[in-house]
Amino acid sequence: CTKHKIIYLSNCKCASSTIRKHFWKIQDTELVQKIQQHELGNPHISYHKVLKALKNENINTNKFFLFSTIRNPWERIVSLYNYCKPDKNGVPFWSPRFGIEREEGTSCSFEKFIFSSLDCKRNTSGSFKYACRNVQDMFGEHYSKFKLYKSEELDTNKIIDDINDPSLEAKVGRSQFKIIDSTNWNIEKEKRDSENYREYYNYELRDIIADYYKLDIQIGEYEF
Repeated sequence: CTKHKIIYLSNCKCASSTIRKHFWKIQDTELVQKIQQHELGNPHISYHKVLKALKNENINTNKFFLFSTIRNPWERIVSLYNYCKPDKNGVPFWSPRFGIEREEGTSCSFEKFIFSSLDCKRNTSGSFKYACRNVQDMFGEHYSKFKLYKSEELDTNKIIDDINDPSLEAKVGRSQFKIIDSTNWNIEKEKRDSENYREYYNYELRDIIADYYKLDIQIGEYEF
């Protein structure tokens, strides 16, 4: 939002639907759509692409409040797996938009989904590394400039306090934190649907995620 000088970077499977719904009234819709059109409507865009687009619009972000969310990566990837409904080859439901064939009516195990994502020959759109970027890939060298909130402890009122803009608060208001369904923002959930994430892992899978999301784990002080 250029008027209130804030940038929220939507991080996939990190309570992004909840935050986008809460701050929807102040969104620069035309600008957001212009940025997202280069990503086929994907709202989860890395900061270096967003920054490049803003520079092309002659928008100086030096004094902007930058924020986003992170999440326990082991739970985050289980949430992604349940959401993306991969076919027997590990191909998510959105991949046909990127020209990747998908075998409808089939499915795969969590282990298959993880290992298929590690295949360097696959198009990146079908990989958990693409869908749920780690801190380095999402924010680049600028990650320390962002206020990163843990989605497990998210409080939208705390974000408003940190922004410290009465005119913004008057527009978006305050409310109790609610988990919003990713596919239908009118549906609220009582709890996260992946709290049983440990059941999906063996030692090898746990270490694969720990290695790729090392910085995320460090910043959030996460434990398996």
